[in-house]
Amino acid sequence: MLIPAMLAPGGVRSAQPRARRLLDRLGLTARRRALPRTLSGGEKQRVAIARALINNPPLILADEPTGNLDSQRGQEVMMILHDVARDEGRSVVLVTHDTRVEDVADRVLWLEDGKISDRKAEEHAWVRDPVCGMRVHALTADLTLDRGGTRYVFCSTRCRERFVEDPDAYRRRPVTSG
Repeated sequence: MLIPAMLAPGGVRSAQPRARRLLDRLGLTARRRALPRTLSGGEKQRVAIARALINNPPLILADEPTGNLDSQRGQEVMMILHDVARDEGRSVVLVTHDTRVEDVADRVLWLEDGKISDRKAEEHAWVRDPVCGMRVHALTADLTLDRGGTRYVFCSTRCRERFVEDPDAYRRRPVTSG
């Protein structure tokens, strides 16, 4: 964990008190002398967070920080990063497939088909495909169908085809009006 501190002004000696505080904050004090192979996945993720924070960076980039964790450990890691952003005024940028992040994020940018959208600002635009139930962005969807005053939005050509084959089977689940 202290290796990044060797590169910073003041070196390891000035980083040791910060390291102790980080280990305590991340619940790793009792495991500070443990070998990496004896750490759980969640402990390894928290060590990686401590390593990322040791030099007090203003920006933290995290690529799939919950990717290899069970849901409880993943939630713990997300809350640690959330608290770092809130309590220390740092910016945290996550790349993740974990949709639970949306609940604690200030801003959610969604990349799909080469287009970026602000998911929180456009939350009203997300609807469900009437056939499979997948979330689809109604404002940018290419596959739509207007029937009887209702606009249906589809995630794929196959879902649209299924709807056209038997609309009564899916009409009871309209997605948007207008």
